[in-house]
Amino acid sequence: MATVTCTLNNLIQSAKCFSCFSEKENQAAIVYFLEQRRAQLAGQTPQTPNQLRTQSACMTCIPIDPVADANDAAVAQAGAIAAGVSGSSTQTIAQIRAAINAFANMSLDDLRTIEILLRCQLNAFP
Repeated sequence: MATVTCTLNNLIQSAKCFSCFSEKENQAAIVYFLEQRRAQLAGQTPQTPNQLRTQSACMTCIPIDPVADANDAAVAQAGAIAAGVSGSSTQTIAQIRAAINAFANMSLDDLRTIEILLRCQLNAFP
């Protein structure tokens, strides 16, 4: 398992070089690094931006903003399923709502911060 430091100070320090990026540049950097990681783990050459655009084309036939959060949740669920989390693939919406109820009193900022922390911690795993 790789050593990953996810302290607040480390995250702030690491993010400094991205603070001058626009929102679009930050999103492009995220896509770039995700593809680099995916290719490395798969033992493949990274795909070009146009190859990635072609693969995701079926997802762009609808506006992404209204469905982006739902897609993110589905991807997170798929990650739990891939990791072998028991019951992740068979939970109903009602069961998921009950499971996430403990987060209901948190702000969106709190939830986003927790997401960033968890994504950082997941970097310890190939």
